[in-house]
Formats: sequence, C-alpha cells, structure tokens
Amino acid sequence: MKKSLILSGLLASAVMLEAAPLNPAIVKKEVKIVRRPVTVSVIGSELLPYPADGAVSADAMIRHLSSWIDRELYRKPDLIVLPELCDMWQGMPAERKHEWIAERGDKILKVMQEYARKHKTYIIYPAYRELGDRRYTNAAFLIDREGDVIAIYDKVYPTVGDIAFGTVPGREPVVAVTDFGTIGMVICFDLNFWELLDRYAALRPDIMAFSSYYHGDFMLQAWAYKCRAHLIAATINRLEKNVLTPCGTFQRSERTYFRTFSETINTNCAVVHIDFNWGKIQAACNKYGPVIRIDTAGSVGAVTLYSSDPALPIDDVIREFGIERWDDYYQRSTDAASRAAAKAK
Repeated sequence: MKKSLILSGLLASAVMLEAAPLNPAIVKKEVKIVRRPVTVSVIGSELLPYPADGAVSADAMIRHLSSWIDRELYRKPDLIVLPELCDMWQGMPAERKHEWIAERGDKILKVMQEYARKHKTYIIYPAYRELGDRRYTNAAFLIDREGDVIAIYDKVYPTVGDIAFGTVPGREPVVAVTDFGTIGMVICFDLNFWELLDRYAALRPDIMAFSSYYHGDFMLQAWAYKCRAHLIAATINRLEKNVLTPCGTFQRSERTYFRTFSETINTNCAVVHIDFNWGKIQAACNKYGPVIRIDTAGSVGAVTLYSSDPALPIDDVIREFGIERWDDYYQRSTDAASRAAAKAK
C-alpha cells in the first residue's frame, strides 16, 4: 500500500501538470568529488508494446518505468542508469512517435527528478530532447541527488533511421561531475566510432554510462579499457546488462528474467602497467594492507589498483610509492621508441 501511495503521488505530480517540451536548462553546480565505493543500478526495462487502438499515456509509461526502477531501490543506489529512449513504445508508427513526444513532454522527466530527490540518487534518463519543428536529439539527461538536470548528452552518431526521423546529431562528448567521480555518457550506435572514443578517453572519466538498444559486445571492453573507466551498460529488454572494470574486463554480466541488477564499483582506483611497478605495488600493499586491492583480471599487462578507504585516495598512494600509471608508461614507451627510431636513421 505504501508503495502504491508513493507511485500515485509521483503520477499526480507529473500528469496533472501540462507538459512542457522536454528541453530543460542545465543547472551548473560545484561538487566536491570523493572517489569511493558506490552502488550502481542497471535498468534493462523492456519497451511497452504499442496498443492496437493507439491509446498511449504518460501515466502508463510512468507506471511501467517505475516498476523496473523500484526493483533496485532497496539497494540504495548512488546511480541509476536507464536504457536508450526508455519511454518509447515498441512498434509505434513514426507519425505517432512525433505526437507521443509532444504529449509526453517533460512529464516523465519530472518523475525521474522526483525519484532522484526522494532517494538521494543520480539518474541517467535517456529520451528524445525536443528542439522544435519535429527535430530532436537522442539524449541522455543526468539528474543529481537534488533532482536537478546537471548534464545533457546528445548522441553524436545517430543511425540513418534516427536522422530520417528528425534526429539532429550532437557535437561533443559530455563528462559531468558527481560527488563520487566524473561520468561520461554514450548512446547505442556511438559505440562504433573510434573518433568519439578517442575524445572521451582524453577526458578520462571515472565512469562511462552506455544506454542502448544493442549489446555492444567486445566494443564495451574497448571503451572501458581505452577510457580507463568503469563502464555501465544498460540495454533494453533481454539483452545482457554489464558492468566493466577500467581494465576492460567484465565485473558483472547478466541476462536474466529480472533484467535489472545493482553492483558496487569503486571509483577510487587507477590503471597501472606491471612493468617497473610490482615492487612499488607490493610496498603499498605491505603498508596499507587490505585497504589496497589489485585487480589482475585480464592478460594485457595492466592492472587496476583500488583503495577501499575514501580517506586514502589512490592518487596519493601512487605519488607516495612512485607508481607509474599506464598512460604515463605508454607515453614514455612511445617517446623512447621515437628517439630510438630517429637514431637508427
């Protein structure tokens, strides 16, 4: 009964108001980052089938999305990631899609904002952002613990079908600051484009959130490893949902009847290569004990070094023991190779 009353309140707050176009202003904030273990909830909600009579409504969609999110609230997540265009209908004709986007407006966004405020969590809500004249971006809205939209990512590489429908490509990668680290967002078809991956990798996010209609397979690993970031993959329906480590290995991968799960990740980490570092890593482990954890999964010569104590930033450990990050070693190696090649001429 209590849950039903809460849901009724959310519906009332969203549906009783006239919908404004979904194109909110971004609220800019200064946030102190404390990298630490956090819980992420991966939502793989299925699409609601388009009814034969065409009678769709915001309240039906809100009930649907709420039913999936509510499954993971007992875990008290710090971040909830929903799949691409999660508030669309399976099999909806293109003309009706235009009408639905206008009818829906920002009603579902308001419910997501209320969820974020009530449960003190960040939420990534992907939906069409309205630009007017039947033009949209395929967007991901990042909502903070106070219910404010703090970042919007517009899909840089829509499919040709998206573009024919009226989708305008985004131009820039987006990395937003949260209280547990920085988050980059990417959507579905984007995962195929190395140029976008290179741009994100240069920004070094702590987390990459991938909302999608397709799985992504080994490209998930490429993105996690290249960005040195945890990757959270929320895919629609029965496709696998995944959490990957900054070394590009699968921390958790599920394709179950439940279609949602929550997992703890630790953003207080760094990727280092084993060359010249083993003795230094051992010295750090000897001093700090089980606070330091080494994830040696994978066979690429790189490991992820974690500190489970937020009061002991992994950056401080790296400085204290002179541990070389993988990116610094990569640069040192390429510089050395260039010098050697020049001398050989």
